[in-house]
Amino acid sequence: MSGGYLFPKLDRDRARARLEEIRALCPDGPLTQTQLVDEIQMFLPDYTFESIGGQTITEPELLKLREAAVAVATTCGFPNDHSLDARNAFDRRIGKLLHEEMGISPHQAADEDIWAHLTLGVLLDLAAWRFPDLPEARMLGRAPRSTFRRLWWRAEILGAQSWDDEDPLFEDETVQIMERTELAGVPYFARAVASAFKRTVAVNPTAKRMDLMRDALKRTYRLTPFVRLETLSPAELDEQLRDLFTESVRQLSGGAEVTDPLPLTGVSSKRSSYSLSFSPPRPSPSSAGKSEGQTGTVATASPPAADTPTHTKNGPA
Repeated sequence: MSGGYLFPKLDRDRARARLEEIRALCPDGPLTQTQLVDEIQMFLPDYTFESIGGQTITEPELLKLREAAVAVATTCGFPNDHSLDARNAFDRRIGKLLHEEMGISPHQAADEDIWAHLTLGVLLDLAAWRFPDLPEARMLGRAPRSTFRRLWWRAEILGAQSWDDEDPLFEDETVQIMERTELAGVPYFARAVASAFKRTVAVNPTAKRMDLMRDALKRTYRLTPFVRLETLSPAELDEQLRDLFTESVRQLSGGAEVTDPLPLTGVSSKRSSYSLSFSPPRPSPSSAGKSEGQTGTVATASPPAADTPTHTKNGPA
């Protein structure tokens, strides 16, 4: 699916009314797959589009997106497997699919009405399989717990770290990164934290993952008044984060011997031009005229504060 699409929207009041209609179909328990499929619509009544900004998506294109999403969900055990592993795999793979196939901008991805329509219309049965009780926080498009909105933003911020099936981040670990605007607002930084964390765990398998992530992030924040981590080169940032995670392992293990994680290979020594701001940083005069490889990558989009998830206990959020 090419970029530049405008997706249908459903405002909050109509979304709530739609959700109540669906719940009323089976007030005593979860809806059956047949009931859910009967309620699926590509365009819900009273939908709207943004008046400008791209090409309005068509019904065949929405159907194609739905078919791709169902195919991915089926690889995760949809509709019969409700295990934690199945749901976590679904989160990773659907986030990747939506981010790659919807072709929407971060501006659109911050619009709750788009996600409300997608959840209550096009992908209703997938959302209900993921969250059978149909909680409002999951079924409407409001951040931070919206079923599909949160997954799109994870893919946007963490990139391949968010959909890695071979070495996945656990739910609480992902939330620890995504709930902090200082991290989620700078994808370069957020991805570096995730990478350093996973490499530290790989060589220190007895470390308690959640305690490690929390402790290392506290150490990172204590360092920020003195070091602008987001301005370091990839190699410098990786070295600093590896030191922080290693020290966390050492302290959490009571001073036991700790294995240092291997450094990243092939990372650049050139400094990044990221800034801890939700606005794209302006190039400094000193960077004018440099070639593309010399200026680093500028963060062009960040999730609004409402899109950063709140902390949850272990398990799917």
